[in-house]
Amino acid sequence: MADFSDTVLEKTMSKDTGEAGQLLRELMTTVDESNLSGVKKVPIIGKVAVKTEQLRREYQKASPQIDDIVAQLERNQSQMMADIAMYDKLYDRSVAQCKQLKIYVAAGQQALADFRATQLPRLEQEAAASQDPMAGQVLKDFKSKLDRFEKHLDDLDRVSMVALQSCPQIKIMQNADQTILAAGRLLNRCATV
Repeated sequence: MADFSDTVLEKTMSKDTGEAGQLLRELMTTVDESNLSGVKKVPIIGKVAVKTEQLRREYQKASPQIDDIVAQLERNQSQMMADIAMYDKLYDRSVAQCKQLKIYVAAGQQALADFRATQLPRLEQEAAASQDPMAGQVLKDFKSKLDRFEKHLDDLDRVSMVALQSCPQIKIMQNADQTILAAGRLLNRCATV
């Protein structure tokens, strides 16, 4: 009787429940009362039987939803695998960019220190000694260039920090996709069992 009701239930789950749904509910009530009435009275076994039947019904309700989720995950699986590979490339590029920017910033800071240590004092001496207004303008323009260069170095340093901070975020997104992909594979295996 239980096998028959399972077959009827499976056939009517995807259809509209009208008269057949009402008949099925009556049938399930009859089966429940007839098959489990004696078993329900046994203290431990009755509870296990009732819980097992409830679990079976809950699974039957959730089964189509699980099947839909598995189907969606299967459709998106190749895209997720491509995304995971893209995240690897993005992470590697971010690390390389960060390293390259740090090298540029260090080289720029060294050049800035050299300019300030050698060329700036020479231009200041020339401007002071010549009393030429053009020499003063050359000194002022050089100081402005050094200030702009220092600002650009600071901007590059900030960009390198952003690249460095994006690396953990990339790994978080990649791990999330890997977790979803693994869960999809597990659901798929469970659904086929």
